[in-house]
Amino acid sequence: MFRPWEISNSASVIDENSVQRRKRHLSSDAQDIVLSVYNKLLKRMGDKGVIKETSELTNVPIRTVCRIVSAGSNHLPRKRTKISFKRIDNFTEEHVRRTIYNFYLNNEIPTLREIYQSLMRSEAGFEYSETTL
Repeated sequence: MFRPWEISNSASVIDENSVQRRKRHLSSDAQDIVLSVYNKLLKRMGDKGVIKETSELTNVPIRTVCRIVSAGSNHLPRKRTKISFKRIDNFTEEHVRRTIYNFYLNNEIPTLREIYQSLMRSEAGFEYSETTL
């Protein structure tokens, strides 16, 4: 018969160091959270016990917190491409409108490429690109 009150504490308690744990891979968002918690605690507490406190608050092992802190933030800001286009004057704008209207009159679907090719054929000095249209 099972009597839990008769089991000695030494037999039921397993040493935490002997238990092998699987490594948990933290996502970059989770690493950012750990890093921000560390930085907040560093401002409040100074250098004493910040890593241990961060580990306890985030339920992440101390060694993982040390690794995340030493790596720092690994996010680089994305480089934004500058979109440049020429301003279309009223005459050219009206010409593009008429070209699109003619496609509908001929029961054709006006795709960007077809509009651009039609404008290049009709107007020799069409100086705009497809992306400007």
